[in-house]
Amino acid sequence: MNEPKKAIGMWSFPADPPADVLLGYCVEKISNGFQCLRRITRWEQNLDRTTKKHRVTDVRSATASSSSGKKKALEAFKTAVTRFETDQELDLLLALANDDELLEALPIKEKGVLVMLLGKRHGKRKIHYQNAALNVLFTIREADEFQQVLFMMGGRKSAEQEFQGVELGRFLFLLEKFRIDPWSPPFMKNVTVGSALVELETLQETLMEPDQTKIFLNGSSNAATMLGLSPEELKRMAERAYEMLTQGKLEIAQQVFDGLVYLDPLQPYFYTVLGSVRQQLGDTDGALVCYSNALVLQPENVNAAANRGEIHFEMGNFQEALNDFQRVLELDPKGENPSTSRCKMLIVALQTAIEKTTASAVREAL
Repeated sequence: MNEPKKAIGMWSFPADPPADVLLGYCVEKISNGFQCLRRITRWEQNLDRTTKKHRVTDVRSATASSSSGKKKALEAFKTAVTRFETDQELDLLLALANDDELLEALPIKEKGVLVMLLGKRHGKRKIHYQNAALNVLFTIREADEFQQVLFMMGGRKSAEQEFQGVELGRFLFLLEKFRIDPWSPPFMKNVTVGSALVELETLQETLMEPDQTKIFLNGSSNAATMLGLSPEELKRMAERAYEMLTQGKLEIAQQVFDGLVYLDPLQPYFYTVLGSVRQQLGDTDGALVCYSNALVLQPENVNAAANRGEIHFEMGNFQEALNDFQRVLELDPKGENPSTSRCKMLIVALQTAIEKTTASAVREAL
């Protein structure tokens, strides 16, 4: 297996960003993936029994509770804004921004105002204001709502300038989550991060003991190990997620395998399945990256080569497609893998497409 060079958490990155920005981004990657993975683990171990009895809820009661929560949140927002406008007092705004229950009930327009008021604060407590603004942003669930708040903040570039260090990394994660920036896997090139053993305190609250954090940061351990997840547990999660894939639950399968590749970035199977999920969801760029990563880690991966070749064929990259198809035939000369049979048929279609392209080019030349 050809392993890429390792950096933080056994990941490599296509650039050399400041370590604190990188850490903030990666912590959110771990957290987001692990939340879903933890739910999968609970399903596997039947640990959700205690919640099942609470799932049947009276709809009228739930609606009334939601209405009451929204009213309470709006009252708190109005009081905090009035205090700020009158006395330039930010404590009530900070309190509201750190109250998850009120934030969940607060309408998106008011969330945008709250982020704007907090994001432009400076001085000794700036880090507190940045964290509070991020806390508001992390309660947003829909991409269009996030776009609305981003517009209220003056657009992407203006919003990005409101955050520094770890907080900027966390904000960059949100840009990716809501597809403003493209999805990024743990490694895209064989590049090391450089000197990353700084700002250890940033991760100590999230990642166990300081000694273990150092091991994580220098690339000797991965996120799964830090979180106490064994290879067997990751395998069970992957099996459960694959079942979701076969059931057509692509979004859930994507979220799980996104988390898996960050927990164990040197497992080619995770990349191969994630590539298949992203391919079915129409994310061809993400799928290509996944298949390429799988082949870096496992050059003999027939499925990854066949699927990548198919994408190249559909994109009109005929030479790249042919290279991948020939690779499949070399790896599986007896045709034992179903992907090999598909490649043989695609090679015929590829030859036809090349002939048509050549003929067309000749006619144009004449």
